[in-house]
Amino acid sequence: MPKCPECGEEIDHLNHYQAVTVKYIARLDAQGRMDYEEKDRTGGDGTGQYNCPKCEETLFATDAAAIQFLKLPPPMDEIIAEIERIRTLLLPPAGETVTQEDAASAEEALDRLADKLKGKGEPE
Repeated sequence: MPKCPECGEEIDHLNHYQAVTVKYIARLDAQGRMDYEEKDRTGGDGTGQYNCPKCEETLFATDAAAIQFLKLPPPMDEIIAEIERIRTLLLPPAGETVTQEDAASAEEALDRLADKLKGKGEPE
């Protein structure tokens, strides 16, 4: 999961803001309150800004940059920690053997690691 370059928090999405103008028909309802009916919407051409959902700092101004950021692979320290965990499962101390349970755990860990890395390549 990528980390915000501003606050350092892990984030799985961005908040997208864009300016639009909405025209409403405003009428009084039966209770005398305003009732709004959307009539028209202009603007919202897709340009805007992408902000961190944790600190609300603006991070990107284009879809391409936001997509590339969200497709980042997990931080290298997470990958290395997962590899070390798998290594301890598959390479027990001298004189001990790998149990079926450890082998199955290692296989699951390898699958999780592969899933983390899949689909996190170049932007479309």
